[in-house]
Amino acid sequence: MKTCKLLKSAACLMLSVMMGVLSSFSFAETPEASGFIEPVSLSLNTGAAKGTAFTSLNAGFTSPAGSLNLVMCGLTEEQKAPVLSALSQSFDPNAARPLKLIDNAFTDAEKFSNDEERDIDNGLCWAASVSNMLWISGWAGEFRDPRNDRAFTSEDDVFDYYFANFSNFGIEYIASAVDWFFMGEFYNLTYSQGASLFEDNNPADGLCRDFVSSLVQEKLDTIRDPQQIERLSLCDWSKENASVFQASIGSLLMRELAESEHSVTVVGLVTDPSASSWKDQYKAILIVDSDDNAVPEDDGSKDRPDDSVMLASRKARPNAVTVYPLKIAEDSNHTPFWQIVGYGHSSDPWALYKLNRLPVRRPELLESFRETEGSRNVHTQVDLTLESMFTTDSTEAFRDMFNVELTEVAQDTFVSGAPVNLNFFVVNRSGFDLDESVSQGKDLSVSWTVLRDADGAAVASGQSPCKGELLSRLEVGFLVCLNEAEGKTEAWAPGTYTVTLELNKNRDIPEAYYLNNVPLKTVFTVR
Repeated sequence: MKTCKLLKSAACLMLSVMMGVLSSFSFAETPEASGFIEPVSLSLNTGAAKGTAFTSLNAGFTSPAGSLNLVMCGLTEEQKAPVLSALSQSFDPNAARPLKLIDNAFTDAEKFSNDEERDIDNGLCWAASVSNMLWISGWAGEFRDPRNDRAFTSEDDVFDYYFANFSNFGIEYIASAVDWFFMGEFYNLTYSQGASLFEDNNPADGLCRDFVSSLVQEKLDTIRDPQQIERLSLCDWSKENASVFQASIGSLLMRELAESEHSVTVVGLVTDPSASSWKDQYKAILIVDSDDNAVPEDDGSKDRPDDSVMLASRKARPNAVTVYPLKIAEDSNHTPFWQIVGYGHSSDPWALYKLNRLPVRRPELLESFRETEGSRNVHTQVDLTLESMFTTDSTEAFRDMFNVELTEVAQDTFVSGAPVNLNFFVVNRSGFDLDESVSQGKDLSVSWTVLRDADGAAVASGQSPCKGELLSRLEVGFLVCLNEAEGKTEAWAPGTYTVTLELNKNRDIPEAYYLNNVPLKTVFTVR
C-alpha cells in the first residue's frame, strides 16, 4: 500500500545513525533479525468448497509454548480441525517464526503484482483487504456487479470491481472504501494523494444506497491504546457484534513509529488464557495478505495484461492465512506498540497501527441504519459529516492534518481564563461540491454545547457557521472558541468539561444523507 503521508527522509535516518541516536529499543529477538523470516508453510488440503457459508472457531490447543486459545473467523466447518491441528503441531509464538496455512477455501483476494515497476494493482492492497472483509462478513454475496449484472461469487470478483473503478494508489480510510460499495460515496483527506475513482458521478455506484454503512464500522487506534487489540475477540461469531477486521500496518523509521504502509485482513487472534497481564495475553495475529502470493511469472514484458488474464491469475493463486507472533515492544520514544514478528523483508520491525471493524451481515443492521430523510443520491447532492475534533490552544484552524501530528496540536488541559478552542473537520463525502448554488444563501453551521461534568450544567452553547466551499470528497478544518462571549474570554471553574458538536442540525443545507451526521464529543480539563 502506498502511504498517504510523507514520513521522514533517508537523510534524517543517516544523520541519526551517524549521531548514535539509536537509543534503548525493545523488539522480539529472532535468529534472522537482519531480514525476512520465511514462514513455515503447510497445505491443509481440506477439500472444503469455496463459498459464502463461513463460521468461526473459539477453541483451545496445545502448542510447544503450552496451552493457547484460537479465535478465528472465515472458516468452513471442514477447516476447523485441520487448522487447530496445524497450530498444535507447528506454531510456537516464542520461536518468532510465522506459520502460513494454505487452503483453497480460505478467503484471500490477490493482487496481480506487488512490484511497483509493474504499475498495475500493486497499490490496491486496501481494495483487497476490503474485498476480503465484505466477502467473509457475508455482505458482498448479497449483491450483483452493476457492470454485468452478475452476482459476486468470490472475494476476487469484489476486488476486480474495485480494480475496475479506482486508480492504483493507496488510501488511509478503509471505511470510505466500504461506504463506496454500499452508498456510492468515496472521499479522501485533503491533499492525501489517495486513490480516486476513474469515473465521477457514476449512478451505477452504490449497491445499497439507503444503508449508511459508516455507522456500523468502527475505527480502532492500537498505537494510542494497545489494549484495543482485545476487539479482535469479535472474530468469534458467537459474540454480539461479531465482525471481521482490516489492519493498517507499517515498518518503523529511524526506530520511531511512523505511518501505515500496507493494508491486510485480520481473521483471528491467538491468546494465552493463563497470562498474568494483558501484555502477555496476546500471542499471535492471523493475517490474510494480498502481497504474499502476488508474484506472477515474469514473461519479460511490462505490458499490461488483459483484465481477464489478470482475474484468472488472481483466482488461481493459493489462498493463505498466516499466523504471525505478536509482542509488545517500544520504539525509541518509549511508545508501546504491537510488533508483528517476522513480517517484512527488512530488519525494520513492523507495527500494528490501526484496525477497522466491519460486522457480520445481519438484517437488523440494514433496518437500523437505513436513510429515510435524505435523497440518497450522492451524485447530485452533498453529504456532510464530522470527521474528528480536538481542543487546542491554537487560535487558527488547522484546515487539514496532512503534515501535522495530532499530538503536536491537540491540548486537553487549559488554565482558567485562557481561550478554549475547538478544531473540527467537516467532510463532504459525495461527488458534488457544496457551493453557493447549493447553499442558496444559507450557511452550513455546527451547533455546540459545553457541559460541566461535575453537575451537568451547560456553561456555554452556540451555533457557528462553517464558511467556505466544501469540495467533493474532501475535508476542511474549522475553529470555534468555546468560552468567548460578547468578545470576551470567560473564566470557567476548574474541573472537567464535555463539548458536543452537531453538524447541520437544522437541516439548512440539503443532503444526500442526514443519518450519518452523528454528534461528536470530546472532554477537556480546566485547572
